[in-house]
Amino acid sequence: MVHESSPMISNNNIKDNTSTGGGGGLFLAHSSAVSVNNNEISGNVAERSGGGIAVSGQGDESSILEGNTISNNRAQNGGGFSIFEAEPDILNNTILDNISHQSGGGMYIFRASPYVSGNDLNDNTADSRGGALAVFYESSPQFENNMIIGNNAVDAGGGIMVFMNSDPIFDNNVISDNRSRNGGGIVVIDGSAPEFTANEISSNNSERNGAGVYVQAASAIFDNNNISDNDARRDGGGGYAAVEAVITLTNNIFENNRASNGGAVFLLEEAVLELSDPDDNTYDGNAPDDIREE
Repeated sequence: MVHESSPMISNNNIKDNTSTGGGGGLFLAHSSAVSVNNNEISGNVAERSGGGIAVSGQGDESSILEGNTISNNRAQNGGGFSIFEAEPDILNNTILDNISHQSGGGMYIFRASPYVSGNDLNDNTADSRGGALAVFYESSPQFENNMIIGNNAVDAGGGIMVFMNSDPIFDNNVISDNRSRNGGGIVVIDGSAPEFTANEISSNNSERNGAGVYVQAASAIFDNNNISDNDARRDGGGGYAAVEAVITLTNNIFENNRASNGGAVFLLEEAVLELSDPDDNTYDGNAPDDIREE
């Protein structure tokens, strides 16, 4: 455990450790300017949060976690990472094959605003929601240039779960081949208001609704994204909106998405779809239709 300190932790193997609380492999608590780089952090278990690494609070300067391999760790929330009330820089890490028994197989963010860039978040699993990422409770992180591929959540948000008044920004990420019951790629609920710009949201799968994106009782802005080849068994291949959802779509490409209804976008009557006039999105090859409203 690192407490109110500023060490450099480099080129170590941190393996097969267990914590009854948080941070199975490494716990940074109220520390400033910690450097954690080029470590292998694997096979660790936390009974609460942060199977591999937990970051809780910080000092005057943000910590940097860069170039680490964080794999095969387990926790209740945040199999790979948990971040609580902190703003670390999470850069160029490989985060794979981690498991959470509730939320955030790869990363769990609670009331925090990290900068997350250049990471591979692949093949992580959540037994409930947020296979790769769970962004929770008034969090405002920024995600740029990450690969979020092949993750799985049992209930919702195979790739990403955003909930409880969180406002993250997603820019130029690949969100692909993720799976869940609802929202194979992305789920946004509970008064959250994220923005998605220039992302590839492709080849995600949902057993029910919203293979690419699922939005409920929240708002979301999608600008200049490629939303393609997503497959929902029920409604909303590219996107699904319900229960007072507000979705703003500008300059997106919806291509080859599939569902029972609403190949590109499906809206229940309580949802609002905001489009430019004329509509500046592109629709091609969606089945059985592009936009379906009920």
